[in-house]
Amino acid sequence: MAPTTPPRDLTTEPRSNGNNEKRSTHEPSEPPLSSSSVGDRLAQALRDLARGEQTANTLEANLNNLESKLDELLASFGASSQDMDAIDGEDKQQQKRRSENEKGAAEGEGGK
Repeated sequence: MAPTTPPRDLTTEPRSNGNNEKRSTHEPSEPPLSSSSVGDRLAQALRDLARGEQTANTLEANLNNLESKLDELLASFGASSQDMDAIDGEDKQQQKRRSENEKGAAEGEGGK
């Protein structure tokens, strides 16, 4: 006796119209936005942007004020910000040399 195939359950399988077209079963999760809703969201985004710009301007003003105070403090010690930049550059060069020397010493010990 030949094996029989079980009957197809037509309630769970998608129907085919014979031309192998795929139908989208994805339904949009949210209804399209109305023009008033889009307008409200845009207005809120613009308010948020304006608030962010205001915050950025305040931060920039505070940083400029801090920089001025630091320059005054350095001047009271007889140093300028250019002097400090030069010292910082020298420190970085010294750190680089130390790092290179330590690396060379480590490689020299590893070769023994």
